[in-house]
Amino acid sequence: MEREIYTSDSELIISLMTEDDKKDYLELKRQVNGDNTLFLNPMTKDMLWEQVMESADKVYTIMNAYGSYCGCIEIQNSASTTPELGIELLSEMRNKGIAPKAITLFSKKFSEQRQVDYFVIRILSSNTHSKHVFEKLGAVNREFFDEEDDDFVCCYKLETKNLR
Repeated sequence: MEREIYTSDSELIISLMTEDDKKDYLELKRQVNGDNTLFLNPMTKDMLWEQVMESADKVYTIMNAYGSYCGCIEIQNSASTTPELGIELLSEMRNKGIAPKAITLFSKKFSEQRQVDYFVIRILSSNTHSKHVFEKLGAVNREFFDEEDDDFVCCYKLETKNLR
């Protein structure tokens, strides 16, 4: 399947997720959510995949310059001036500088196409690495709120003017 590139630079290629990404995306979900994720359950995985592909919220594939799958960027409430942004990387792609590069590359392109005041980012309080990545990009912690699993979620605000 021919892939339409959303944005790219010399190191990363970001494109809207396609059927060709299913195997990699399911592996990513296994790594992020564990072996009990509904994305691996034979009864629910195809239904969940269809929901992801048909949703108004969009998922973008991140690949390196060699075409290897790195992870994904998800954007929710894309018509809002404050859309929610999320990123997930395969374990072997973490700690290589991919996350901040991908976030910057994607956010710049996205905000060129529509009015964005800032991006909302929700991160579990225990996820110190993700908090550090977004803080390094200039995101500011705005609030905390409880999740049902007794962990806190930090809600960050990343203004487009902070992106370099």
